[in-house]
Amino acid sequence: MSLTAKILPEARLDIIETIAWYNEQQAGLGKRFRNALTDTISLIREQPMLFAERYRSVRIAPLKKFPYLVYYLFDEPQQRIVIIAVLHGGRNPEAWKERVV
Repeated sequence: MSLTAKILPEARLDIIETIAWYNEQQAGLGKRFRNALTDTISLIREQPMLFAERYRSVRIAPLKKFPYLVYYLFDEPQQRIVIIAVLHGGRNPEAWKERVV
């Protein structure tokens, strides 16, 4: 099963800012982050139940080689994944909750 993925505007901004920050640190590092994120999203789309629920059906998937987490919902009736945040693992874990209705 491969589901569609909807990335909320706030999560898209998380991604853009993180890629920009990594590119400032080292040329090409932002691309490596984006590739790791793409791989993680692909895994979530294939196996949406793989990661445990943490809060009101929100699941969290870690990126490989980067200290970031993908916060997502599995919208089973719509057969899609909704990505609500992509945040650094050291950030306040409450930061994404304001994005969930």
